[in-house]
This record gives sequence, C-alpha cells and structure tokens, in this order.
Amino acid sequence: MKKIVFHVFVLILALFVLCGCENTVPPELPWEYNLEEHWKTDENGEKIDFSEHQLDSNLVCSVCNSRIFKWDDGGSTIHKYDENGNTVSSKTYRNGEVISESEYAIGSNGNSFPVRSVFFNDNGEKIDLKSNEFDQVVEGVCYSADGEILYEEYFEYTFSEDGTYYLSFEKYCDHKEIRIFENTYNESGDWLSYTVYRLDTGSLISEEFYEYEYDSEGRKIYKKALKNGELVEEFFYDFYEDGENIQTYCSKYIHYIRDQHVNGHYTVTEYDKYGNILSESSYDSLGNKIS
Repeated sequence: MKKIVFHVFVLILALFVLCGCENTVPPELPWEYNLEEHWKTDENGEKIDFSEHQLDSNLVCSVCNSRIFKWDDGGSTIHKYDENGNTVSSKTYRNGEVISESEYAIGSNGNSFPVRSVFFNDNGEKIDLKSNEFDQVVEGVCYSADGEILYEEYFEYTFSEDGTYYLSFEKYCDHKEIRIFENTYNESGDWLSYTVYRLDTGSLISEEFYEYEYDSEGRKIYKKALKNGELVEEFFYDFYEDGENIQTYCSKYIHYIRDQHVNGHYTVTEYDKYGNILSESSYDSLGNKIS
C-alpha cells in the first residue's frame, strides 16, 4: 500500500513539474478605462470584467483604482494609481475624445514621473514625447494623421557644477525639408555650435561655432560667431541698472561680409541700452572707413 501511494505521489509531482508551476496562476490583467467604465482585455482581445466606475467621495474608483478630475474647460483627466498611491498612467479627454495620455515610472527619489506622453491634435497629428525622471524631454516624434514621421527631436543634458542638469545638445530632424539641425550649449545656456546636415545622405551643409567671454560675475561681455571656419559676427555687451536688477544689452555689433567681391569688409553698429542705433560705419578689409 505504501509503495502504491508513493508511486502516485511521484506521478503527481512529475506532472506538476512538467506542466510548470509558473503557469498554474495566470498573470493579472491590467485594468483599462475611459471616463465612465473600466474593463480588462483577455488573450483573445475580448473585454471582460466590464462595468461602470464605482466612485467614492474623492472620485476614486474602488475597483480599478482610477481617479477622475473634471476641469473648467469641460475636459476631464483620469489618473490610474498603484497600490502605493503612485500614478501609473493618465488620460485627458475633451468632448469625449482622448487628447493626451501618459505613462509613469518611479524615479530614484521614489516619486512617479511621466516617462512617456502622447498628445493628439485636432488635425490628426500625434506628438510622442519621452522624458527622464527630472521631467526633461529627451525625445519627441511628431506623426501625421497617416502615421508618417514629420519631425524628430532629441535632447541631452549635462550635470553642472551647481548640481543641476542643463540642456547641452539638441537634434532636430525635419523630414519635410530633409534636414538635420544640431545645436550644442554651454552651462550658461549660450549657443556653442549650430550644424546643418542633409537627412538622407548625412552630408554637411553648414556649421557655425560660437565663443564667449564672461566677466568675474559670470556675465557675458563678448561673443563671436564663425561660419564654415570664417569670422562672421562679433557682439560686445554692456550693463545698466534697472531698479534692483542688472540688465545686459549689446552695445556694439560687427558684421563681416564674406563673398568673393567684398570679402573681409565689415560693418560696425553701436546701440544704446534701449536698442536704438547710435552709429553705423562700414570698413574695408584693411580697416579703412568706407562710410
């Protein structure tokens, strides 16, 4: 008798192992929802557990754990939460149509943040944004109503000495103009470079670089621009007091002409603090005044 019981036990154990214990409990299906109802979708794409929201006094559904906010403009937003009260997703409606939806993740500080947000325009276009945990957009793609990519944007951030992140690089891909535009920035937010490429071949079209000088308080006092390796512009800055604030303005601007006929000629324009022109003079490449 003991031998028979033992063999039956071994047979049941073998069947259990062969079937796989991880498949004995089906995974929990996520709730889906709109303004009025919630449901789940099974493996066949059929709606199950379909019912209306059961809202408490805080407008939180006791079944799917979503909360509905109604706005003065007639729109509404639904937030979905996890068991710890962190936002998982959200959808915003206007006139019964979804105009935006977001997915959230948990950041290193333990708080939820929108890792992806999608916005829908009236003309059928869709803008898809991805963000980091500091709520900075790192990628954006715009689609036409037909699903074609209209443009793409990419952003990179650098950790600064004061303990914050600043935008250091951005890339814009225009699929209609077939161009790629790239910009780099320094910690002060000033342009360091501006480069244009062809989107289809990657060939360089033009590039500009910028250099700066700052005073001991970190204020910009000089800027120069070089295009395709040649000096094309110079800016000189000054300051004035405006109440308790110090305002910066361009006091002198030099523009260099770069063409085969008058290469090296330049124009000097001086301004007052209100942007009014005080003087304007032109010179040849040797520094002789022309006008």
